[in-house]
Amino acid sequence: GWMVLAPIIVKDKTIGVMQVDRPRETMGFDLEENEIIFAIARATAIAMENARLIEMLEQKEDLLHQLVNKIISAQEDERKRLAADLHDGIIQSLIAIWYRLQRIKATPQTSPENWYDEISDLTNLLSTQIQDIRRILFDLRPLILDNYGLVPAVESYVQNLQKKHNLPVEVSTTGEENRLESNIEVTLFRIMQEALTNVMKHARATEVKVELDITEEEATLRVEDNGTGMDPSLLATSQAQNCLGLASIQERALLLTGTCNIDSQPGKGTCISVKIPLN
Repeated sequence: GWMVLAPIIVKDKTIGVMQVDRPRETMGFDLEENEIIFAIARATAIAMENARLIEMLEQKEDLLHQLVNKIISAQEDERKRLAADLHDGIIQSLIAIWYRLQRIKATPQTSPENWYDEISDLTNLLSTQIQDIRRILFDLRPLILDNYGLVPAVESYVQNLQKKHNLPVEVSTTGEENRLESNIEVTLFRIMQEALTNVMKHARATEVKVELDITEEEATLRVEDNGTGMDPSLLATSQAQNCLGLASIQERALLLTGTCNIDSQPGKGTCISVKIPLN
């Protein structure tokens, strides 16, 4: 019999073949019929590609909805944590200071020296509370990030971290010095915070490196430690990701169409590398 094979081509790649047959006793296929068959094959290829693109779009929409829901949940968790910090720590301390101030009264049993000691002690307590409030405000939104940009904010955060935890952290910045878009700066800063928090909680590291490289095309953030590391196969589990905050890091990068690569080996530390496109 007669046969026409028309390739189904998508993006210069043959993904299938359309076959049309006729009995031997017929006259076969003329030029116009061949053109129709190949046109149908091209239309089939377009329809298949459109179906694939629609499926990808639906998957991305589903993923976006999931990410938005997770962000909303994370915001609520952050509000609860902030409320707990204020209520259980700062507010309780301020109430205690207020009661102690009420007791400072002139009586025959007290002398100015007693007041001075009490006021000095209360001044120290207030100083501690002011530091805690500044810490909370910095965690909410560091002003240095808005005023001076990502690099100074990273350096300031690391400097404070070193003072508080006595952990040597080396910061290296290369590339462009221009300010990035605000949402990119905030995302990279939060990823750095999350990664360093993981190091403090889990890694038992003695050395940490934070590298930031900014080119015209992309911004790259790497946080590497020499800590305990972990089995790469465990990194894919949702339990490990939630525990280590890795899911949060990956989701933040994904929201800006970026990539996140986590390399870890038991006893050989962990390296988190995030790339965010700038164009």
